[in-house]
Amino acid sequence: RRPSAINPVEALTEAAVERRELGRGRLITGWALVLAGFGGALVPLFLRGDVATAISTMATLVVVIGLAVVGPQVTGLV
Repeated sequence: RRPSAINPVEALTEAAVERRELGRGRLITGWALVLAGFGGALVPLFLRGDVATAISTMATLVVVIGLAVVGPQVTGLV
């Protein structure tokens, strides 16, 4: 058919990409980062001062990065 005769919704349906599973390495890396981040968040329970605060702040960033890596699995998109 001519491109101008195709319904836009039908054209997008034909161009849809198949869903893929997340790779094993990505899942392991992501969940390891999440667990490491939660472990780092517990540091202020054992240490005091600026070092503990810095470590727990970095741990929060590690959790966010880990969740970004496994995000499609967490949200159910994969």
